[in-house]
Amino acid sequence: MTLLRLFPQGPTDCGTALRMLAAHAIPGAEEADVAGRTHTRLLHHAGAPVRVTVTFAEDQVTVDLPDEIPDPDGLAVPIRR
Repeated sequence: MTLLRLFPQGPTDCGTALRMLAAHAIPGAEEADVAGRTHTRLLHHAGAPVRVTVTFAEDQVTVDLPDEIPDPDGLAVPIRR
Protein backbone atom coordinates (compact mmCIF):
# COMPACT_ATOMS: atom_id res chain seq x y z
CA MET A 1 0.00 0.00 0.00
CA THR A 2 1.04 3.57 -0.68
CA LEU A 3 0.48 6.10 2.07
CA LEU A 4 -0.55 9.63 1.08
CA ARG A 5 -0.62 12.32 3.78
CA LEU A 6 -2.98 15.28 3.58
CA PHE A 7 -3.03 18.13 6.06
CA PRO A 8 -6.26 19.94 6.99
CA GLN A 9 -6.66 23.42 5.58
CA GLY A 10 -8.01 25.17 8.65
CA PRO A 11 -9.83 23.89 11.73
CA THR A 12 -11.23 20.39 11.28
CA ASP A 13 -13.64 18.42 13.48
CA CYS A 14 -12.80 14.85 12.51
CA GLY A 15 -15.63 13.32 14.54
CA THR A 16 -18.26 15.45 12.83
CA ALA A 17 -16.73 14.76 9.41
CA LEU A 18 -16.79 10.99 10.02
CA ARG A 19 -20.37 11.01 11.29
CA MET A 20 -21.45 12.97 8.20
CA LEU A 21 -19.64 10.52 5.91
CA ALA A 22 -21.24 7.58 7.74
CA ALA A 23 -24.71 9.10 7.47
CA HIS A 24 -24.33 9.57 3.70
CA ALA A 25 -22.38 6.41 2.85
CA ILE A 26 -23.46 4.63 -0.31
CA PRO A 27 -23.91 0.89 0.41
CA GLY A 28 -21.45 -1.21 -1.59
CA ALA A 29 -19.27 1.81 -2.45
CA GLU A 30 -18.45 3.34 0.94
CA GLU A 31 -17.91 2.25 4.52
CA ALA A 32 -17.37 4.54 7.50
CA ASP A 33 -15.97 3.37 10.83
CA VAL A 34 -16.49 6.29 13.22
CA ALA A 35 -14.84 4.53 16.19
CA GLY A 36 -11.86 3.51 14.05
CA ARG A 37 -11.71 7.00 12.47
CA THR A 38 -11.65 5.59 8.92
CA HIS A 39 -13.68 5.98 5.76
CA THR A 40 -13.26 3.64 2.79
CA ARG A 41 -14.69 4.34 -0.64
CA LEU A 42 -14.25 3.68 -4.32
CA LEU A 43 -12.95 6.54 -6.47
CA HIS A 44 -12.60 6.68 -10.23
CA HIS A 45 -8.94 7.21 -11.22
CA ALA A 46 -7.05 6.52 -14.44
CA GLY A 47 -10.06 4.77 -15.97
CA ALA A 48 -10.66 2.31 -13.14
CA PRO A 49 -12.20 2.18 -9.65
CA VAL A 50 -9.68 2.54 -6.83
CA ARG A 51 -10.39 1.59 -3.22
CA VAL A 52 -9.00 4.20 -0.82
CA THR A 53 -9.10 4.21 2.97
CA VAL A 54 -8.84 7.57 4.71
CA THR A 55 -7.79 7.69 8.37
CA PHE A 56 -8.57 10.89 10.28
CA ALA A 57 -6.28 12.32 12.97
CA GLU A 58 -6.39 15.78 14.53
CA ASP A 59 -3.37 17.07 12.60
CA GLN A 60 -3.45 15.04 9.38
CA VAL A 61 -5.40 12.69 7.19
CA THR A 62 -3.64 9.62 5.84
CA VAL A 63 -4.82 7.73 2.80
CA ASP A 64 -3.96 4.11 2.01
CA LEU A 65 -3.82 3.46 -1.74
CA PRO A 66 -2.92 0.34 -3.72
CA ASP A 67 0.76 0.43 -4.82
CA GLU A 68 -0.10 0.11 -8.51
CA ILE A 69 -1.90 3.48 -8.67
CA PRO A 70 -0.30 5.81 -11.21
CA ASP A 71 0.17 9.35 -9.86
CA PRO A 72 -1.14 8.84 -6.30
CA ASP A 73 -0.76 12.59 -5.65
CA GLY A 74 -3.38 13.14 -8.38
CA LEU A 75 -5.97 11.66 -6.02
CA ALA A 76 -5.42 14.37 -3.38
CA VAL A 77 -8.01 16.77 -4.84
CA PRO A 78 -10.88 14.26 -5.15
CA ILE A 79 -10.10 12.86 -1.70
CA ARG A 80 -10.23 16.33 -0.16
CA ARG A 81 -13.68 16.84 -1.74
